[in-house]
Amino acid sequence: IHGLLKHYIPDCGLKRNFMVLLNSSAHQIYWLGRYLMRVKFAASHLPFTEDEKATRFAAAFGLVIENAELLNHYMLDKKQTFSLLNQLIIAKDNIQELRGILSSHAYAELNNVINTLQAQPDALSKAVEQCTQILEAEHEDVRLFLHLGQKIEQFDIELRFGEDLSVLISELDIVVQQLANLNWENINENWQALKQQLTWDAYYTFTQQLENMFEG
Repeated sequence: IHGLLKHYIPDCGLKRNFMVLLNSSAHQIYWLGRYLMRVKFAASHLPFTEDEKATRFAAAFGLVIENAELLNHYMLDKKQTFSLLNQLIIAKDNIQELRGILSSHAYAELNNVINTLQAQPDALSKAVEQCTQILEAEHEDVRLFLHLGQKIEQFDIELRFGEDLSVLISELDIVVQQLANLNWENINENWQALKQQLTWDAYYTFTQQLENMFEG
């Protein structure tokens, strides 16, 4: 039996306008956010025109591809497990699981966007933008876990490429505080540890704790 996520207005003890959100549904929204961010980032780099840049990009994600043309093909090939098209297919599966959570309008619009998707970088970027806008218009609990997934995936990406994480950390501080208001305050200790030591070990510890919270 999955737990329920509920909100309360601080200091007054009154329930605010909330939805009862199963941990499993929150988990689906979180991963939907991650998939959308993943596709957005990769699509923004397509098409690759230089083999060296393509090789570095692929290596950052553990792929051994040493040719720009091959990487472009890989990213848009449905047969490849980690291709952008397959990431959106997985995202669609998450959307199906959220049928009882999302408004009927949002559910229909999200499916329409993904079902009419074309295997082109610009089309992928546009699809991610449309999906994000649709989800942003949903209940604040949906937005919270969507933002969590987006920010965690962005953290993963920026850590891979050695980018400055200071702005993202400030944004995640806000999200973690919002989670604390959902009685998820236990994640704060590992979040603080990750902020102090920006390593893969600390990152995996934090994200594993998130997974445990969803299961709880």
